[in-house]
Amino acid sequence: MQSLWMLLASLLFACMGVCVKLAAASHSAEEIVFYRSVLSLIAMF
Repeated sequence: MQSLWMLLASLLFACMGVCVKLAAASHSAEEIVFYRSVLSLIAMF
């Protein structure tokens, strides 16, 4: 089961990298960091 969590984490990190690259074309670095942080905080609760 632990290996499935590791695979899922790797997939999600790769998806996050793709999303950041796509967002970088139209948003500043500060906006990208802000929205990543907000989404992470929401996911924690």
